[in-house]
Amino acid sequence: MKIERGAEKRKRAMGKIGPNGLHLPLDLSLSSPLPVCVCLNSAGFLPLSVIAAYVLNQLTSLNVNTKRDSSGSLGSESRMPSHSQSEDPLRYLPFTSQIDLNFWHKLSTKKLNELKLSEEPVKFRAEYDINHNIPRAIASIGYNALREENYPQLSLRGVLFNKNSIESFKRCDKNNLVKEAVIKMVEAIISGEALRHPSEHLCPIILLSFADLKKFDYVYWCAFPALGLPPQVKFTQVDPLRLINDDDFNEDKMNRIAGISEGKMFVLLDRITLEELPLEEVRRKCSTHVYVVFADPSGDANFPGWPLRGLILTIAYHMPEIANSEHTGVYTVISLRGSRIHNYNKSRIFRVRLQKVSLDSEFMSLSKFVGWEENQQGENKPRRLNLSSSMDPKMLAESAVDLNLKLMRWRLAPDINLECVSKTKCLLLGSGTLGCNVARSLLGWGVRRITFVDSGDVSYSNPVRQSLFTFDDSLNGGRPKAEAAAESCKKIFPGVDARHVRMKIPMPGHGSVTPEYKKETSEAIKQLEDLIEDHDAIFLLLDTREARWLPTLFGAAKKKIVINAALGFDTFLVMRHGVGGSNELGCYFCNDVVAPTNSTRDRSLDQQCTVSRPGISQMAAGFATELMVSLLSHPKRNDAPAESPVEQIGDPEGCATDLVGTALNNSSVLGPVPHQIRYFLSRYHFMTPNSTAFYMCTACSPKVVSEYMSSGFDFIFKALTEENFLEKFTGLADMHAITKDIDIIALGDSDNESSMSNGSLLG
Repeated sequence: MKIERGAEKRKRAMGKIGPNGLHLPLDLSLSSPLPVCVCLNSAGFLPLSVIAAYVLNQLTSLNVNTKRDSSGSLGSESRMPSHSQSEDPLRYLPFTSQIDLNFWHKLSTKKLNELKLSEEPVKFRAEYDINHNIPRAIASIGYNALREENYPQLSLRGVLFNKNSIESFKRCDKNNLVKEAVIKMVEAIISGEALRHPSEHLCPIILLSFADLKKFDYVYWCAFPALGLPPQVKFTQVDPLRLINDDDFNEDKMNRIAGISEGKMFVLLDRITLEELPLEEVRRKCSTHVYVVFADPSGDANFPGWPLRGLILTIAYHMPEIANSEHTGVYTVISLRGSRIHNYNKSRIFRVRLQKVSLDSEFMSLSKFVGWEENQQGENKPRRLNLSSSMDPKMLAESAVDLNLKLMRWRLAPDINLECVSKTKCLLLGSGTLGCNVARSLLGWGVRRITFVDSGDVSYSNPVRQSLFTFDDSLNGGRPKAEAAAESCKKIFPGVDARHVRMKIPMPGHGSVTPEYKKETSEAIKQLEDLIEDHDAIFLLLDTREARWLPTLFGAAKKKIVINAALGFDTFLVMRHGVGGSNELGCYFCNDVVAPTNSTRDRSLDQQCTVSRPGISQMAAGFATELMVSLLSHPKRNDAPAESPVEQIGDPEGCATDLVGTALNNSSVLGPVPHQIRYFLSRYHFMTPNSTAFYMCTACSPKVVSEYMSSGFDFIFKALTEENFLEKFTGLADMHAITKDIDIIALGDSDNESSMSNGSLLG
């Protein structure tokens, strides 16, 4: 026997009405949804009264199962209400999250700079639009999702929970997150706040995430919390969604409705005048007096979008008491879709039967809390996204450099000013062993601007000691050191602005009075002046003592940060130059009683080259860089007083920093800032002495600086070319003459014995 399906099956099952009753087909028991069994008379008819009684009896006890889940979204089973066989449970098309890649960049930045170790919830928003022509309802989380102002009307308000580890992400009670969000929404419904500000309360969103900032790997799970109604509560569609038709809504009427509702999530309209009413009017207006209009993100022909769900629950709670026995009201809902250009021609209209609800504790205890989104495989699990392959490698490198630095602020040094360090423009005078290693340390601190100055070329002996050079750089006579060093820095970190200048710094004792030398020196002096003026921190990393004189003078005159590093065989000195003012700290030349002169004249090869134990240069370069960073982190910057770490430790009340690098008193957040650091490798011994500025200093004394400021090149040229000029100008020559005539008194063991003799000054 053939079994018919669908509408034709039901039509045949109903049979035809004849003069004596209802004619039933022989296959009724198979094709009808009613399990009936009949006996036919010889004419094949039964009286209508018999059939009617039987059908009524069957309808009373009938339970029809319809496919949907308990939350009201498309899914598992629920029972059809008994209002009418044509009514279906009200179901909604859930949102699908769509997260812009720029959002993850914004979240990473916020985590690194602001949230740090905090797992506290952060407000954010998603946006949606009226559906035009796509099947899904998209909730878009964009670059501005974390901004807390200028919320658009069609936005979902929610909270972001970003966890510190994947284990914390897994341990998080996800059901409780949804439950808390729904309870908060219900509280807003009961208080009436949801009627006054529906977009803030009726469509919440949750984003649970873990961001691995090192690997650019993100695990996340999005939820759109909603209340799954208890079994005894039924919200049903009296008729399915259908296109707006000209009989009920002509073009003019639809344009008026769309014009009033455009850009708004929910609107309540008077059914007669089409006047917009406050949503609070649902407490007083009967269902037959109003239209409910909402901006629908759904593209499904049969189901409205998720935002309607919260509004329907709100109306069911606040609607007036209905006189009928089931306390239900039928509302006309307009699902606004499409665009103004096309007169919102994709809009739908349907009627919803609502049963008044109480939202009391008993109601809530019988309800379910739903909303977690499925992943790409349709599983109820989180999603995973790795952006490392899709990001610009240079951008990845820059983010990675900043990552390690900014992690310092999470626990160890929360007050450190990394931006100040990264923006410091550093000038490295000397691109040899010290220059290469200082540059590497500066890259580690995220310094973005480094300028190398050197006049030499890479030789075969350089690459093993000078870390920015390779064997290829020494071929064919060698590349210019400054150029090779700058290029190597860019290969290490493409984000650095590494520049190079090939020049020879003018030095006292190395000059002559020829016109060629004068012209060459004038150009070099002007170039060096401009370089020092254009940079914030100057590193003196040159081979000879006299090469440091002119940069020291310029640094003192322009009050720049000057860091000096010098190597011995198994010792090194790192110091910062004073800039006058309150700290009165000296420079590299303040302990000298002679003017700088040519130190390479009549020297053997081992005396001309810097011969030192190989590990010394890395140590000195590291201390030089850290001294600059500590100085930048001090409240007084270059005017910071000299502090001895030993004294700080020995004086608990004057301790400069706590254990996590928070600035105390007037110290740097990274600890005391010494004037000098001297190290003796043979004894593994450090010293941090202080020395005051010398009023006869040939480089930084007020007399020398003032003369340079007034006479400029003429003064410098004399210092470079005239022997003993600086000693005579500063008064050192007179001091030498005086000391020759000093009688030195030698005291013996007895107070009565004394002797006087001429000799050198004991010290």
